[in-house]
Amino acid sequence: MTLAPGEEKILVVQRGPAGDPSHPFAGCRFDEKMQNAIAEGYDGILIGQRHLGDAASDGAFCGSGDPRAIRGMCITHTAMHEIFADPPSFEVPYPAGHGPLPERAARASRRRHSSTAGATRTSMTPSRAR
Repeated sequence: MTLAPGEEKILVVQRGPAGDPSHPFAGCRFDEKMQNAIAEGYDGILIGQRHLGDAASDGAFCGSGDPRAIRGMCITHTAMHEIFADPPSFEVPYPAGHGPLPERAARASRRRHSSTAGATRTSMTPSRAR
């Protein structure tokens, strides 16, 4: 991905997996997600909440781990979906094929979003972190 001066590459990942039969591997700690983003050259990371069974249980949660040299923010599951214009879903177990549709994710990853301060522009790239 080529970025213009002043733009940043931000990775969007989901907590978990938990109750997702299509991803039977164990989840990793927040600092591991952050280290993976650093290793891949990202400037920042958004960590979205996993499915908790219903919308009323959604919330931003930042877990444990050691500090990492990357900007990060924990966001709700709803916000994670809305970034990619994908309707949020909360059921457990996860439905087959869950996640942003490829065409929506591709469109969102090309989208540029200016911050309210006007000093930072971001590019979003969807991913499922392990």
